[in-house]
Amino acid sequence: MILIKEILGYHTFQGPTSGLISGTYNIAANNPDIHVATELWDYLIVPHQEAFDRANPDKAMDRFKTMQYVGTDGMYVFPAMYAQYYAGTGRSIEYYKDLNASWGDYSSFFSRMEDISVSDLADCNSARLLGQIPNYLAVTGDTDAVHMVDGVQKWKCYNQDRWWLAPTCRSTPNTCAPYTTYSQWAYEPLRQKAGAFDIPLAMGDLATWGAYVSTPKTYNVFTYWWYPDATFKADGAIKTIFPPYRADEVILTSDASDVKMYSTADVQLGNVAPKVLFLLTEQLPVSANHPANVS
Repeated sequence: MILIKEILGYHTFQGPTSGLISGTYNIAANNPDIHVATELWDYLIVPHQEAFDRANPDKAMDRFKTMQYVGTDGMYVFPAMYAQYYAGTGRSIEYYKDLNASWGDYSSFFSRMEDISVSDLADCNSARLLGQIPNYLAVTGDTDAVHMVDGVQKWKCYNQDRWWLAPTCRSTPNTCAPYTTYSQWAYEPLRQKAGAFDIPLAMGDLATWGAYVSTPKTYNVFTYWWYPDATFKADGAIKTIFPPYRADEVILTSDASDVKMYSTADVQLGNVAPKVLFLLTEQLPVSANHPANVS
């Protein structure tokens, strides 16, 4: 953006955006003031873009660039926690099989749910999370995960409806290890992993970006994170290893890695600002004799 603004001389701004890849694409496609959306993850954006473009051919955007790096996301742990866990148990907390409840109660290595302020957490029954109930029940059969409230099926949660507890620790909440995310990122796949692999997790959705950043630095918790984001890079966060990605699985037990990412642009960008499109496509340094600066 700096090169486009300061070298090419175009007025630029960043945002708005969405917590969902599909939402970011929708904003760019529907807002005439937005011309480029970048770092859209392959397995999340391709089916959505194809469906959106079929329904809205006049708003379809060009997928003009495959990024020169790949993405990954999942459940991460920080050094203070995994070093302590390894020293105390001889097992690796970075590997999903070592998190199985059959190994015993490892909650002493984690902070308690009650340590994290209720005000920092969002309700576990947001509209988006409620929409995940039918699929979760279909693939897990975990009917104890939900209950009826005033005729509405809702998640059965703990501590003022802030924490959802995995089946293996639901009857003994103090043995659950806290996991936090933000904007419900990766909530559904990890909920299914916790059930499938008997991982005693208490899952909480943090209400603000600030709480998302500070909580895993303050407390011993698992956290959602993704690459190429740099938020926790300096903290040495390490990803928990789950089985490699399988597109055909019914219950979500695998993790995506090495995900291709795309950039999309308004179909008219090449006509109204060809130098900008060239720069975005090539990702080359801009100098006085660079083609982007040649009329």
